[in-house]
Amino acid sequence: MKKSVLKKQRSQKEYTGDDVKRYLGSLSEDFQHKVSAIGEQFGGLNKELDEHGRILDSHTVMIAKLAMDVTEVKEDIVVMKKDITVMKGDITVVKGDIQTIKTDLKQKVDRSEFSRLERRVISLESLAHSGKLRK
Repeated sequence: MKKSVLKKQRSQKEYTGDDVKRYLGSLSEDFQHKVSAIGEQFGGLNKELDEHGRILDSHTVMIAKLAMDVTEVKEDIVVMKKDITVMKGDITVVKGDIQTIKTDLKQKVDRSEFSRLERRVISLESLAHSGKLRK
């Protein structure tokens, strides 16, 4: 029986107060390092979130400007459509006028023919004044 008691005593380790203090200090230091690492990661994430917030704000401003530009372009397109409708009507009128001008030009005398006709009239008038033309 003495052997079993001795074996039990040998298997149990006894820790001193200093050993416990060192162990708890080591655990505390490890825990503090881990908390510090988490804090650093949290700080980094906050910086990234702030940067993303600034980027999103700038994108919001750009989108607002683009929306205003699109609205202006739409208004311009409406005005242009009205102008094109007016221009179509004007072109129809111009086409009709050109047709009239073409028809009138076809009925006019050529310049060389007019020149010959003018010479004949002058010649006839001079004969009429001289009395050589019979009535």
